[in-house]
Amino acid sequence: MAQQDIREERNEYFLTLNTIITDLLYDANCIIEHLTFIKEGKLHSGITPINEIVTSLKEAQLHLPLGLHFPFRILESNWMEIEKCITVSAYYDELNIHTILKFPLISHPKYDILKVIPLPTPDHDNVFTLTEVDQPIML
Repeated sequence: MAQQDIREERNEYFLTLNTIITDLLYDANCIIEHLTFIKEGKLHSGITPINEIVTSLKEAQLHLPLGLHFPFRILESNWMEIEKCITVSAYYDELNIHTILKFPLISHPKYDILKVIPLPTPDHDNVFTLTEVDQPIML
């Protein structure tokens, strides 16, 4: 009976060890896949928390300076367009891998449009010259 109990206890330990090793291998593969995608400048769709990124973008949009905005609509359904704009990089410290997502900001510049009107300018002895204008409108 004691042999049987020892064998069952040993089997239970091996099952636990096997489960732990399987989980560690799965996590290591996920990390390797994640880093491989980052190296290619992409995000792994199975690991990327899209809803959290979209929520963070919406929050960031509220704090952007006047006149700046993202070049895309911030919706989960619009993720493919958002992902095209992202620049991805990563670094690690002793315990963590940090993924950095950079999003472009755009602004619509404001221009002063001036219409150029050539005026006669005195040249000499009541003779005036008129400057020829190639571009009647200037920015």
